[in-house]
Amino acid sequence: MNLVNFDNVTFAGKLANMPTIFSAMQKNSGYVPSKYYQDRYNKGVVVRTMDVIYDVLRLYKGITFGGISAYCAETKKGYIAEIQTDSNTLAIHILRKKDGSLYCKASSIDENDVVTKITQDSKGLKILVLTALMPLILSDQEAADIYSAMSDFLEWDADADDWMYNNHIHDFAILLNRFSSNVEARLSFPIPEKIGIDTDSFSMLKLADLEVDIVREYTTTPPLKFRAKTAPAAKAAEEKEKTPDFEGKYAYSKREFSEEEKALVAKLPAGYVLPEFVTEICSYFKKSTDFPAPMRVAYLVGPSGNGKTEAANAIGAGLGLPMSHYTCNPNTEIFDFIGQVFPNGSDTALSYEAVRKALNLPSTEDIVNDPASAYRLLYGKEPEGYPDEGQIIVDMMEKVMQHISKLGGGKAFTYVEGGLIRAARLGYCFEVQEIGMVLRPGVAVGLNALLESGGNSFITLPTGETIRKHPDCTLIFTSNDGYEGTSNLNQSVLDRMALVYRLPNPSKDDMKKRIMSRLNFPDQNILNRMVDVIYDIQTAAKEKDITDGVCGYRALENWCMATMIKAMDTGCITDAIVYQTAINTVMNKTSQHEEYVEELMSCLTCQFAAPNNI
Repeated sequence: MNLVNFDNVTFAGKLANMPTIFSAMQKNSGYVPSKYYQDRYNKGVVVRTMDVIYDVLRLYKGITFGGISAYCAETKKGYIAEIQTDSNTLAIHILRKKDGSLYCKASSIDENDVVTKITQDSKGLKILVLTALMPLILSDQEAADIYSAMSDFLEWDADADDWMYNNHIHDFAILLNRFSSNVEARLSFPIPEKIGIDTDSFSMLKLADLEVDIVREYTTTPPLKFRAKTAPAAKAAEEKEKTPDFEGKYAYSKREFSEEEKALVAKLPAGYVLPEFVTEICSYFKKSTDFPAPMRVAYLVGPSGNGKTEAANAIGAGLGLPMSHYTCNPNTEIFDFIGQVFPNGSDTALSYEAVRKALNLPSTEDIVNDPASAYRLLYGKEPEGYPDEGQIIVDMMEKVMQHISKLGGGKAFTYVEGGLIRAARLGYCFEVQEIGMVLRPGVAVGLNALLESGGNSFITLPTGETIRKHPDCTLIFTSNDGYEGTSNLNQSVLDRMALVYRLPNPSKDDMKKRIMSRLNFPDQNILNRMVDVIYDIQTAAKEKDITDGVCGYRALENWCMATMIKAMDTGCITDAIVYQTAINTVMNKTSQHEEYVEELMSCLTCQFAAPNNI
């Protein structure tokens, strides 16, 4: 069986025309194949997206689609996986040979435990093998980085409107193809990183083979056929018991959601350690419901990797609301929040800025920087006193929307509602990520009407319709604090944030608890020293005014994972392994200048001295 052939590479929905073939001759902007594929790519060999890798990645992430779900775990002898459907289960155990290569035992097992052979060239068998191999595939740092970069994309349905914004389809196509080229190279090319697996012959997996020694589970879906001889160290179901009553505890009402909406309701991830400020915010939101203008907007600001987005999701879970998000970028404009307008017959969205300029209206920057002049341009008269820039922006947007509505009167345009408007209309929780990245200072001001609570919260859409915000609509803004490329919020926006929480990096104890909860790191003493390194780097970087890098919990978790993976071959964690894995997971991210990284290296070497052979 060829795991990396490229038959029928088709995608549905918004991804129907997504690029799946990349060539050096095309000079695609931003495309770089896997480092293992680079030489062939430079010689003119095209890079193709593997035909099942999208399905495999989504199943491994825990997403159920088409009634299919997956289970994946590591055992003492190799890796196991199940692909579960309504009628039967495909099960596989990939075992290690003495020479380190892999071979497979696989079967189809129905609900009555009748075992049959799987068709050798079936798509289901290919998905099953690759799902079982995912922990090994992701042990490669490049593969892990690509997987992390496209993690949010994998959660979107193929028909989701999110794909229509910010060139997401093109960005995802590049990431998916890069991941495919990484996997193809490591399965097929004669390289040191090759994954040696015999897929020419499969043994039948028998019922007696289903009892296994599970080392670690990688998906939250419980197994149907495999049985653990001893319970895994950190099963997701056991971790979930730590916060059994939190989800939905702070619901505003006893709303009934549709099945589609229920699938969007926020959930706490397995092993999540609930911060006190999350329950405090949920309590404020819930208990303010009976006030004239209840609290429904919070702003979480702090260093990268300190759990802001996880906290936003946890707030949505505590409120029991469907959850979605939008990630800002320097070029974000009002239409990215409100929704896009497409001329019929075109896949290029109408530019909000182009319409504004055609009407000779002031920009949000003009209004923020010179409200008086903007007032004169918009209203054609002198302002009385100092004009309210927020109101000027609202009225400017109103004129733009009304003009677009007139253009669309002959059905020449199609309006695609944005996620924020959907959340406002239906009463969902919505996270606006990295609001500080937006370069246009007035874009956030244009949302002021939706930040209001009570009867004053409304906004005009490009269709001409004016909607009022649902009383349950809850907005969470997050932003990195003081990083390059970030900017301050306008005071009128900040004033409408009901709650502002400045989140520091988690304490040493919190870091340890999260690592143990999420990874079950096997050596507490080494973990203590690793946490000390992270804190020493933060302190040293602040003292030396090194501000162009990052070092926080996220770096620590990646460091711990890389250490555990490296230690699988030796059976124990050594200082040499910890030092080696720190270079690429921690140190090289502390600054974008090599000389600054070298300045901070003493923070690592004082705990884990550089081995002579590294």
